[in-house]
Amino acid sequence: MVILMDKKILRGAFIVTLGIILSKGLSLFFIFPFSKMVGSVGLALYTYAYTPFLLFLETSTLGIPLAVNKLVSKYPDKEGEINYFSFRTIMCLSVISFVMLNLFSNVFAKHALGTGAVNTLSSVRITIFIISLSLFTAPLLSLVRCYFQGKKRFFLSSLSQVIEQGVRVSFILIFGYILIYKYNQTYEKAVYVAIFSTFISSLFALLFLYLFYRKRKYNKASKSISKEVLLTALPFLLSGLNITIYNIIDSLTYNNALYTYGLENPEYYYGIYSFEINRLICIPLSLAIGLSISLLPNLVEKKDKKLVSLSFRFLLLILIPVTFFSMVFSNEIYGLFYNHYDIGGNILFNYAPLIIMMGLQTLDHMVLQGLNRGKLLCISILIGIIIKGTTNYYFIINFGYNGAILSSFLALLISFLFSIFFNYKEIDLKVLFKDIFKILIKSFVCVWVILFIKQFFTPEDDKLSLFLYLCFFSIFYFILYYFISKKMIKEVTNNKHH
Repeated sequence: MVILMDKKILRGAFIVTLGIILSKGLSLFFIFPFSKMVGSVGLALYTYAYTPFLLFLETSTLGIPLAVNKLVSKYPDKEGEINYFSFRTIMCLSVISFVMLNLFSNVFAKHALGTGAVNTLSSVRITIFIISLSLFTAPLLSLVRCYFQGKKRFFLSSLSQVIEQGVRVSFILIFGYILIYKYNQTYEKAVYVAIFSTFISSLFALLFLYLFYRKRKYNKASKSISKEVLLTALPFLLSGLNITIYNIIDSLTYNNALYTYGLENPEYYYGIYSFEINRLICIPLSLAIGLSISLLPNLVEKKDKKLVSLSFRFLLLILIPVTFFSMVFSNEIYGLFYNHYDIGGNILFNYAPLIIMMGLQTLDHMVLQGLNRGKLLCISILIGIIIKGTTNYYFIINFGYNGAILSSFLALLISFLFSIFFNYKEIDLKVLFKDIFKILIKSFVCVWVILFIKQFFTPEDDKLSLFLYLCFFSIFYFILYYFISKKMIKEVTNNKHH
């Protein structure tokens, strides 16, 4: 029975992860031509809008979508009450968030631009207004997706992600190309179009899901259900806000701190760090998100705590070698999608270890929610935010653009360690650290083999050569890793414990 359930979780994780990878893959597809259109300064402008938007997106949902994911599994007979309360609450919060984001847009724009910025205050305010329109569609889309995930209908939510990204990428490339190359418009206009595509694409995806959602039950919610939805949602809200707050801290301190460090064009580096690198690491992180989403309803229903250790082991088996590969081929991976990979490759090399920490924290947060450890979750998140907030500026003025990465890594590491040490009943720490050591050794062996072979090959400086070069080495690397780690992989997938 347990083995069967694990197979269901892996199948659910596969469907969700595949949907995320396809949607993120489509997103990566537009990055190279878009970055060529608008440059790093344009990417910085794009990020200035997205960072506060993500903060208000989280507050407009209050964590309710993920609470719905959990509660429709826990109370299938009260689904109508959960739908009624969550839908009406998110509609009200969306309107409030839209108004608040535009009220504070000027304040955020001034702090974000800092010293030495090329972008103007008015252009940042315009991008924030355009992205705020998505607050009428994105929260509802998140709610409906999480409802289907709670009902274990992962295919629908994954398909909606692919549709959303497909519409978004098409919109950006078509209208961006027309504006820049046909009408010779400024990069700001292309950024405005890219920002507006978020509203259009989320509307399309919402309409698609509504075809299946419209027949759901709606019953007036009792006070007990309303209260449970809100109490369940609060830790999810903090979990969702976690990385967004890290990004807010970066956006408010990065330019000024980097200028103080001695770099004349801080927006150039901020565009690479906040936009380009973030888009590259989202694909390996999709595994953690997919595993977390499929694990939550099963953990709530079955209460099988053995799943926790297995999930962490499975995640580490994949994220650690992916991180090593990203570090060894950081220049080539960055160069495949962008130019100027001397700087971007260096940032990706230092950023890659965050893949492990962000993946572990994503899974950890969902596990704590599934086991009703909301208080522990909130404390661990606050610890991370305090560390990030107090170290970020200081680290950047001392270590340059890598200071923000070091600050995030330290915050995520301490937050995660705090969480698992107080969650020791569900996680056998001795086994977990033993597995990490084994995976590190196996990954190091693969890296040394790859480094030895790599010295005999030098790719041409064009996209096709880089693509073929990376395909060859990635296939070789992961096949080698699979054969070295075959025993551990079989233990995890067959549900065997130490």
